[in-house]
Amino acid sequence: LTQNAVVKADAPYVDPNSKAEVPSENFVELLVRMNEVLEKLNNRAKNLEVSPGNKRPLICMYGHSMAGAAISVLTANGKQVDGRSCLGFDGKYIMPNATPVFLERES
Repeated sequence: LTQNAVVKADAPYVDPNSKAEVPSENFVELLVRMNEVLEKLNNRAKNLEVSPGNKRPLICMYGHSMAGAAISVLTANGKQVDGRSCLGFDGKYIMPNATPVFLERES
């Protein structure tokens, strides 16, 4: 792992079609943003009808690359770096691409 959680690109990403700029962010900033997303989802889920049998609603979301890694870390599903005591956020430590992952199951 050669990346650092607080490093980010010097310049924003520029969409080649729209020319819109997307500010760069580091992994710590991404964790904060994804936490806000999870809080919004939790608040919306509170108002959803309970299905027959009192089952909680199933919420699906798409996250890839470092955003997926952030969601994994925030939901206690992060992947520990091989041979180390820290969580990874890049390479093989991100969520599997296009593979459903349950982040929370009923106990």
